[in-house]
Amino acid sequence: MIGIGSTEFSFSSEKKSKSKMEEYTIFLFDQWDEYIGKSLIIPDYSLSLEIEEGSIKGLGKIAATAAALYFGIGQYGSFVSGIETIIGQARSVGNYLVEKAETLGDSKGSLKVKRRSETLGSLERLFHDVQNGKISAEEATSKAKSLLGDESPELIHSLEQEFKTLPLHPQQIEINFHDPIFSEEKKIEKTKKPIQPRLPTPPVVPSKNLRVEIWRESKKQHKKIRTTLV
Repeated sequence: MIGIGSTEFSFSSEKKSKSKMEEYTIFLFDQWDEYIGKSLIIPDYSLSLEIEEGSIKGLGKIAATAAALYFGIGQYGSFVSGIETIIGQARSVGNYLVEKAETLGDSKGSLKVKRRSETLGSLERLFHDVQNGKISAEEATSKAKSLLGDESPELIHSLEQEFKTLPLHPQQIEINFHDPIFSEEKKIEKTKKPIQPRLPTPPVVPSKNLRVEIWRESKKQHKKIRTTLV
């Protein structure tokens, strides 16, 4: 599976019972899955969602096989535009997940969000590095093989051809502003403060929280659910 995008989030919320946590996570997963089906132009994908109680902590991930990704990218004419478009779609569905999670989870504020474009983002960076002259097409192909493995020779071959035909961006001359011509460095000696001994802190015993996990490997599979204490 090739990672397309992940969204991690947390916000303050009242604790829920085990049944309410499971109900909340299942409904959120189903709503998110339905939205992805309308917004992500990939024929098949895997989906996973973890929700942990306390303050609500969530992690949603989307991935696809090389074949499904190859088909999805092919809808946009070129690998560069296809990858950029799918990353944008993954970011959009991640935003939807966070908004829906907040609404259903009775958010009390303090929202924190982290988004990652996963393997697809790494491929996008390879295209940018080739265009900017940082690496050669051969180096980009080698790195793409390391990212994707042997799952799809057709995808690797298409990436290789795309790397070779990428137009390079104009190069800019870099000026070293640390050169003595532009600046002078002054050494400032700082007096060292005496190190104060740290007092021992009592050990903190973490409380157990419920975590509900829902996932499926493809659209044809039924979702699986697991509830644990962490």
